[in-house]
Amino acid sequence: MKALAKLLGLCLMLFGIYYLGQNVVFDMPGRYYAYRYAFRLVSAKTSVLLLAAGVMGLVFLPNRSKGWAWGAVIGAIVLVFASGSIWLQPTNLWQFLVALLAMVSGYRLMLTGKVQF
Repeated sequence: MKALAKLLGLCLMLFGIYYLGQNVVFDMPGRYYAYRYAFRLVSAKTSVLLLAAGVMGLVFLPNRSKGWAWGAVIGAIVLVFASGSIWLQPTNLWQFLVALLAMVSGYRLMLTGKVQF
């Protein structure tokens, strides 16, 4: 029964991430704005890979090496905004509420096996 609760928690977390991630659009850098020429060669793949490396570093590296992982996460965020390759569409409050509720309750279900409201 605990394995089923953990699986359901994982599914809820993935649903929340997917539901919130529908409003994120990946685009080619420098396509619309000519003044961003310095960052034209930086694609969305670079920032996504840097962010993935940072998150994996935060999870798997020992505590004394987490500074490098936080640096990778911050670098990915800077690259996203500098290149203009990721656009965030507006989201309404209900979408955000459903996604956040799914992610938090899924995480709680994975940790404890039960959700209390």
